[in-house]
Amino acid sequence: MNNLAEFQNETKLRQTVYAFIASQLLTKQEREQYRRVFEQLDVDMNGTLTEDEFVSGAKLFFGEQLTQTDALQLYKKIDLNGDGTIQFNEFVLVTLHKDELHSQQKLRAAFDMMDKNGDNTISPDELLEVFSFNENFDIQMAEEMIKQVDMNSDGGIQYEEFNYMMRNIDFVKILGGGKHNSNQPISSDDGKDQKMSNDTKS
Repeated sequence: MNNLAEFQNETKLRQTVYAFIASQLLTKQEREQYRRVFEQLDVDMNGTLTEDEFVSGAKLFFGEQLTQTDALQLYKKIDLNGDGTIQFNEFVLVTLHKDELHSQQKLRAAFDMMDKNGDNTISPDELLEVFSFNENFDIQMAEEMIKQVDMNSDGGIQYEEFNYMMRNIDFVKILGGGKHNSNQPISSDDGKDQKMSNDTKS
């Protein structure tokens, strides 16, 4: 399944947003659909997937093209909280279709829930709260992560930047080559191009 391969190349922030959507923003029908698949993999029915359970069932549900080595590597990446097992929300994270994760409604809802004070900017402190499940994540890491997305260099992530990060398939390549050029057009909500200048504030 392409979703699994693509997940391995996602940035940490994008993975966390996906996890947030998976845990907070799925409909009841969506959750039931993924719960059925998860329970078929969960052989001992303890509510989590062990490495053996995931690897054994990976090919059945995700296709023969997923090798055992890839499955093992993927297992470690899906385990976002590092507890050695895969929780249901972590599993949903990589099985959701991209169009579901990228729907405008879900992205806006995810941003608003992360933007605690409602000022249309995700600050380092707010990002730190989002990563509260990770005891090793500190304010310095939050600030560094924001720099990777902060196109106008104001120290926070506005919705336009957030939306661009989540929807642009070349964003990982942009990160690999350095910070995004603020003069490059990005897609706004209505699909038209807009330019973000360095002094733009929301």
